Amino acid sequence: MKGYRYPALTTLLLSNMIKYMIKWKGWKAVLRDVFMIWILTYISTFIIANYISSPKLSSLYISNFISGSIGFCISGCITLENRWKHLFIVAVFFWLISEIINIFLFDYATSKIWIINWIKSIAPILIMMGIGGAISFQLVKPNQ
Repeated sequence: MKGYRYPALTTLLLSNMIKYMIKWKGWKAVLRDVFMIWILTYISTFIIANYISSPKLSSLYISNFISGSIGFCISGCITLENRWKHLFIVAVFFWLISEIINIFLFDYATSKIWIINWIKSIAPILIMMGIGGAISFQLVKPNQ
């Protein structure tokens, strides 16, 4: 019977942690949201790549695009500051951190055209930001 207490305790700790993290402002909020979006896109890519037999590259792009848009929507819904400014800063840091992770973890920099691909990758991230931000305005109205 004691085993049933631990999931409840874990849920309580996580819910309190999330309640605390939602109140963050400034750089803490930016880093929280960048990490959240990166985790969402990583999980979606991992699921598509590992659980679909012979996935096409387009399915990976689509899953990243959808999960990134969802992440930006969540970020827009929970931010306590100027929403578009916050989302833009999150998008830029997501762009920078994603490339740093690709270089160090996946040896992506060995390709001669990595810088061109990296620069071109800002456009889809900004589109994800725009879609997620627009949806967040429909879900949570800004304070008057």
